[in-house]
Amino acid sequence: MTHFAERLLDFLMLKTSMLKQINNENKNGGKEKTGVVLLAAGAGTRFGKDKIFFELAGKPVIAWSLDVFEKFPFVSEIVLVFNKDNMKKARAFLKERNYKKISAVCIGGKRRQDSVYNGLKNAGDWKYVIIHDGARPFINEEIILRGMEETKKTGAAIAAVPVKDTIKIVNPENLIEHTLERDRLWAVQTPQIFDYETILKAHEMNKNVNVTDDASMLERAGFSVKIFLGSYNNIKITTPEDIEIGKSIASKLIRG
Repeated sequence: MTHFAERLLDFLMLKTSMLKQINNENKNGGKEKTGVVLLAAGAGTRFGKDKIFFELAGKPVIAWSLDVFEKFPFVSEIVLVFNKDNMKKARAFLKERNYKKISAVCIGGKRRQDSVYNGLKNAGDWKYVIIHDGARPFINEEIILRGMEETKKTGAAIAAVPVKDTIKIVNPENLIEHTLERDRLWAVQTPQIFDYETILKAHEMNKNVNVTDDASMLERAGFSVKIFLGSYNNIKITTPEDIEIGKSIASKLIRG
């Protein structure tokens, strides 16, 4: 069996297992709803313009991940977070597309964590929440399923990939102080998936602390957070150079 066939088999087995789990929950009279907070409120200062609506292979960046969550059977609702400057364009974009799972559209805050918190406050009766950056267009079902499986075990799990480069710590004069062990380093991505009540409380406890991702809030509170494998294709569109990489990935995905 080829490596690709093995991965496909693992994916199908995981999806079947989770479908059985949800069916059993429904038979027992309950459903643990999973919602998505999809972030599109960044200022785009490093990009130079609103990257969320830049087109990759004829589709806006935000639409790539939104389409995946819309079709994903385990997601019940989606909360979209835009900034006040792109809200008009966002509403026009949503009017053109027939999304069924969007339950709320809200305005983000000054910091990324403020935007996430605004999204969390607009959630429904969720057991789990998937927090994802809309500037990461190449999310897929396989990544989400891995994350949900780990979150159901631990309550908190985040996508990441092993670091390929050697990482060095330097002093203010850019002189190397020491080299980190590469085999223990992971580059963090989204989605980050959590028990909803736990991450909501973590945000409320850390309002006055600046963090760069949601998992950091749980780490500060002493919670364990599990890493699950993301994808090297799951890039974040941050600079104009990323668009060229994104175009290449998008073209390959369309060609299959």
